[in-house]
Amino acid sequence: NCIKEATNSIESALQILLEQPCESLGKVIKLADIDNDIKKIISQMYGLVSNKDFVRHGGTIEQDIKKEDAEYFLNFSAISIQYLKSRISK
Repeated sequence: NCIKEATNSIESALQILLEQPCESLGKVIKLADIDNDIKKIISQMYGLVSNKDFVRHGGTIEQDIKKEDAEYFLNFSAISIQYLKSRISK
């Protein structure tokens, strides 16, 4: 659940910063005035966690997700939000 919530926090931060409360991360990231490679990294993270059963969606195949994996995504999300806030804040 940590990975799902960390990912959702990036989406929520972008929705707030860009005043787009109903857009998905995949759509709202395209509106952000940030480096295109960073957009790709965030989008790829979103795609990766969306493709893992039991992370963002239900599933039938158990995943081998470790504490270190969850910590990585939590830290990635935190630093991404800090970056987005500093680049986008009005």
